[in-house]
Amino acid sequence: MALTNLSQVTSSGIHTLSNYTTHNINSTGIITATSFSGNLSNSSGISTFAEIRVTGNLTVEGTTTTLDSVLNEVDRLEIGANTAAVGLAVTQSGTGHVATFEGGNVGIGTDNPSEALHLNGGNAIMENAGGMTLKFQRDDTSTAANRLIGAIEFQGNDSNGTYETGAIIRAFSDVGHDTGDKPTRLEFHTTPDNSATPVERLRIRNNGYVGINTTPSTYQFEVSGGSANTVASFESSDAISRILFKDNSGEAMVGAVGDALTFYTSTNATERLRITSAGNVGIGSESPASILDVYKNFSGVSAGTYAGRVYGLDLGVNETGVRFVTKGTGDLHNASDAYLMHGISNGTTRFVLVQMVILASAGRKYPTQP
Repeated sequence: MALTNLSQVTSSGIHTLSNYTTHNINSTGIITATSFSGNLSNSSGISTFAEIRVTGNLTVEGTTTTLDSVLNEVDRLEIGANTAAVGLAVTQSGTGHVATFEGGNVGIGTDNPSEALHLNGGNAIMENAGGMTLKFQRDDTSTAANRLIGAIEFQGNDSNGTYETGAIIRAFSDVGHDTGDKPTRLEFHTTPDNSATPVERLRIRNNGYVGINTTPSTYQFEVSGGSANTVASFESSDAISRILFKDNSGEAMVGAVGDALTFYTSTNATERLRITSAGNVGIGSESPASILDVYKNFSGVSAGTYAGRVYGLDLGVNETGVRFVTKGTGDLHNASDAYLMHGISNGTTRFVLVQMVILASAGRKYPTQP
């Protein structure tokens, strides 16, 4: 159908308009035009135009909206407010599907994004009712040892407008990766004062070994204090501070009470030894009054129990040494077998020192004989 300068098109069907002016188009078919200006309303079907310009408001209704361009170099969609600044811009450089942003960066709060995703101003929130996961993935067919998997850098802007790194968290392949085999370590770096170069402070190896200021290789936990005399500090706001050591059969602790060093055993944290700030050592005594105090509570223990001994063993030789303060069949004092000192050689008693007696005629003290 050919049309010539009609003022109204009302018939159904396909209408092709080229270099013709129409004031009113009322059609339910497909309308194709090389250019169009004026109001378009109450239309149905498909309308195709080479170019359309909207100077007022544009409302698009429907379940799917497609904006397509055949430009080969730069495609750009801009949405602006009533200012000169662009509110939203989607840019594609080169050819390809615009949804992939090939060769372009995405900026939120900036019109000059420097990375694939650049956020400027405000905070970022990720929300999911089932919990949120942030993934860093390395796309590599073969990941050798010490390859970067992902990193988080914390930077500050100095007076010259240059961002410099203050801290880094990095994940590296600890050894080579393979299918179903991804041994990875974590590194934590901080930047010291008067420097802009981060230094590694803590490392967690793929086997769980932890190193502070050192690379752990032998023990589960390794700390290097460099030239510092005090390498670590453990502090409690309570009157007692303790460190627990535990294996598969029991536990023990080392602690501090004031300026005293204390040692404990059992789950009840029973104190066994104390070294005071004066250097006095108490075994079984919490208040040693001399360089060495050894205390034994004999209440309820059987005869023959002694407070301490100094002895040795050798090949084919039984106990040889001295026992101190041995309880007798009665008590520590009034029984003949209550010894202050008991000398033994190869398991045989050689001498005993028991309670002192007074010889009235001479007025002198002698130990009784065994």
